[in-house]
Amino acid sequence: MKRLFVCAILAMSVLTGLAAADGAGLFDSPLDRSDERFIRVEETFTGDPIVADYVQTRTIGRLGRSLESSGRMIVRPGYGIAWQTMKPYASLMVVGRSTMFQQVGTRMVQMDVSGNLVYLAMAQAIESVFSGDFSQVDTVFDAFFIENDGKWVIGLVPVDETIASFVGSITITGDRTLESVTMVETSGDSILYEFADVEMRELESDENALFEI
Repeated sequence: MKRLFVCAILAMSVLTGLAAADGAGLFDSPLDRSDERFIRVEETFTGDPIVADYVQTRTIGRLGRSLESSGRMIVRPGYGIAWQTMKPYASLMVVGRSTMFQQVGTRMVQMDVSGNLVYLAMAQAIESVFSGDFSQVDTVFDAFFIENDGKWVIGLVPVDETIASFVGSITITGDRTLESVTMVETSGDSILYEFADVEMRELESDENALFEI
């Protein structure tokens, strides 16, 4: 019941100013893989690497406060995502499909995946969507979809019990490309990523090197 309530609140917030298809809310609209509107969205993501600037806003529900950071996101399909934080201070996190590394000083250290399932779930969802690999998404999430005048929203609710104990839902929005990703945790905290200057291109040597650990 708590998870359904969280999902309902998230759907209302994401859809402000965006009319849902046929009047249905996001989480009332299960994804139909044969839907031509969804196929057009899926074809947007060609499987090429993606680089984008991001602003992250993490809201801590119990404290009623938000923390903001910004930097660069690099998605290498099949490998994972690198988050290069620039503000408020420089740091680097590389999240693969089963591993996580974080930069400490000049070296990378492996992180405990079991204690970071929230980031792993989000990275897996984003990387799979960008790869056009919804078969991977389907193994972990129930998917939902709406589209109106080119604006689209994909909602993901975890079916894996371990992930569901941490993650209530993930919502991805866009038009011609990605605009934002919002994750609501079962704790009531949330993370919003807003993207700009999204590029689909081959990675440069230094960008590829982030994944060769």
